[in-house]
Amino acid sequence: MSLPVAAPTLGFLEESGQAWVGSTVELCVVAAGKPSAVSELELLLRSARASSLRPISVHVIASNETAQNVSELRARTRWAWRGFEIVHVEAHDVARMASRSFAGIDVYAHHSGPWGMAKTFLHRLLPSLDRCILMDTDMLLLNDIGLLHDEFSGFAPTTFLMLQLDTKGKRGAAAAPRRGGDAPRLVYNQDDMCSCVILNDLSRMRTLGFDARLSAAWADHLAHRQKLNRVSNQGILFLALSRHLSAPEALGLGLEWNLSGCQDFNKCHMVRWEWQCGDDVVRETVAASSSQGASACETFAGAMHANCIAPFAEHGKKTRYNDLAPDDAWSGVADAATPPAAPRALS
Repeated sequence: MSLPVAAPTLGFLEESGQAWVGSTVELCVVAAGKPSAVSELELLLRSARASSLRPISVHVIASNETAQNVSELRARTRWAWRGFEIVHVEAHDVARMASRSFAGIDVYAHHSGPWGMAKTFLHRLLPSLDRCILMDTDMLLLNDIGLLHDEFSGFAPTTFLMLQLDTKGKRGAAAAPRRGGDAPRLVYNQDDMCSCVILNDLSRMRTLGFDARLSAAWADHLAHRQKLNRVSNQGILFLALSRHLSAPEALGLGLEWNLSGCQDFNKCHMVRWEWQCGDDVVRETVAASSSQGASACETFAGAMHANCIAPFAEHGKKTRYNDLAPDDAWSGVADAATPPAAPRALS
């Protein structure tokens, strides 16, 4: 059984002269804490609008530090969107929600801090929204986000979310049995998944006990004293996917929507007109473009993760989040783009 598809709508992009075609895409992002998140968000939104004629409604979680920048972004791009919602949330609000669901958790231990954890509670922070595509601000769309939205049609009546999963583990072994049952695990460790792009059925999360599943997974983790000290949204989902969620409650999303060198099981890089992902044992080829037909969803480049500009990216750094730290997310990129100074002539 698939979700009903909304009737096609037709809008008009006033400044471009192009028509909107298709059902509305609901795009959710967390752009809070540091102003650089809004700079990333603008690039994400530009890529989404440039690659799709679908009507898009944008829903942004913002904090005091970013609210003004997000408001200015909405004002100068409002013609491009079916809607643009801004929800103001503060770090202590997220910390309170997390502590009520996950006893003893420290939301500042992970470098993404409360804003990474905020993605766990979208179904609460956006109570009037039934479903949405959650994307990290440092993603770039390489193809029509409408094709990603169409993946909702594959949801079963009990599906909560769809995200990138390596169901066989990064070594390609058979899936391990779950504790207390014969059903296989959806993931082995956090390198087997990515929460940077998630299709969320927020309505089902609110009504079918999703919070209880996450809380139970955290309690199970504490009871077995497993080592997982730096926990963000991805860490919480990992615990749930390991022990308390199974297919079709969670479904896998193709790697073409997260072309990235960050995850061990992706290892993607561009080779001429193709993306090559994987290693010498298991390698996948993803074309850089497609005819955008519905049957091409497993063969083309959908989106890329742009936070792998080592050594400047925060990804993988075992540092605590600090809201007082300078916002230097773009300094490394600027430094890398600056040509070296010409050698001084000898006197």
